[in-house]
Amino acid sequence: MFKRASVVCITLFLLLLLIASGCGSGKAGQQYEQVPLGETKSLFTQESTKAPAAAATTAEPVKAEEMTIKNYDFYAYKPSTKKVDDVPGSGTKNGKVILGYMDGLSGSSAYIAKECMAACRMAVENQGTIWGKEIELLTGDAVDPASARSEYERMKSLGCRIFMGGLNNSQTDKSICNFVDNDKVLLFSNISWDVELFSRGVKNMFQWCPSFLKFGDQLANATLEISQEYLGIKPEDLKIAICYQEGAGEVCQGYVDGLARRNKKPAFIEGYPQDRKDFTPLVAQLIAGNYDVIVPFSSLVEGPALRRKMVEMGYKPPLLLACGSYYDQSVFTELGNDVTNGCCTQSYTTGAINENEAAGLKEFKAMFNAEFGRDPLTHALMSYSATTTWMRMMDLIGEMPIPELVEELRKVDVQPGQSPAYWGLLPDPETGRNLRGGEPCVVGQWQDGKLIMVYPKFLATSEDAKLYIPWHEKGW
Repeated sequence: MFKRASVVCITLFLLLLLIASGCGSGKAGQQYEQVPLGETKSLFTQESTKAPAAAATTAEPVKAEEMTIKNYDFYAYKPSTKKVDDVPGSGTKNGKVILGYMDGLSGSSAYIAKECMAACRMAVENQGTIWGKEIELLTGDAVDPASARSEYERMKSLGCRIFMGGLNNSQTDKSICNFVDNDKVLLFSNISWDVELFSRGVKNMFQWCPSFLKFGDQLANATLEISQEYLGIKPEDLKIAICYQEGAGEVCQGYVDGLARRNKKPAFIEGYPQDRKDFTPLVAQLIAGNYDVIVPFSSLVEGPALRRKMVEMGYKPPLLLACGSYYDQSVFTELGNDVTNGCCTQSYTTGAINENEAAGLKEFKAMFNAEFGRDPLTHALMSYSATTTWMRMMDLIGEMPIPELVEELRKVDVQPGQSPAYWGLLPDPETGRNLRGGEPCVVGQWQDGKLIMVYPKFLATSEDAKLYIPWHEKGW
């Protein structure tokens, strides 16, 4: 088995070298990312880039009537009350703005998708109107490419020209993105981290979430920094073990690539099919390897079995730092504190970040809590933040045909701190990807049933938030 892992590691590393040299779809990903990967700011010194509050400066607060897509302020914004006749090709019909939301509302990730849809609905309800017109939200179950195309055509027949994608973005958006330019419709890909999707040259498509290239790069940085800070192990001496379900292979590649940029190679890599049931051999290998850090790339399907097996076999590595996915979802807590305590995870963003840094987060958490009885985590927060920000930008621009609206949306400049996710919004003029997405990713730890965010410090859940590494500090 270890021999197989070594072969996988070598193969994966060679593939990454090809990507870095500009071969295949990875080249497009590197080009549109527009972020110098491998130069992530320190988790321990990075400071807020949020613009200071007007009260702390000599600047006057932005007035709602003077607000544009260049000086947007979350709390000063007010929806437009100027209503005009429906503009042909703008996405309005019978005096309403028709929005379509598609996601995998059935299948293995349905529970998260439904939360994302609910978050989109909350954003619509909170917005109330766009261009002075009521918003009608259409929803559809896009569990695979065929159903995505079917739902797309159904909604389009009902007058929808503005689409929001959710958790199932990657395959949903891939199945319809080739049609949006010809159909003169607008697609907001709000949660997808896919790389290839935005190398297709689609003009009428925007993305809120950064790709897994950036996520993996920041996870690599976090692994090395946290290990040196808490374990006292220098990067060159650190023994990293990776286990990933094969559906997350590309994401894992992004992480290994991030390590390579920092002249680091993992000591162990093991991939497995999502339907794997017995993890005893894998955990036995991890125990025998005596690794300093274990980085799992798990899904909702097999993740519980792997984590339970670790606990059952008494495996407690000094640091478990997961790639979000299963480990930053509320269902993770269903395993119980004995299983979850001490596990760390990197997330794009979560509802557990500092409320004072992210405009609108406190209000969204209250709405989400009222419906679900708990705080939102990563995906729901991204859905709400993206939907809210895009709607407000469209409203500030004004009603016009979709092709003209697309050109104006490419000029948007929303500063960090002006969204519930903290991120700002700066579309790449060539690809539509949000260049401020995932700036920064955050790291937290499960502590007694709650995900406590710790890094970067300015986004920590509280001033006294800390990581307990190794776990024996808390007796876990």
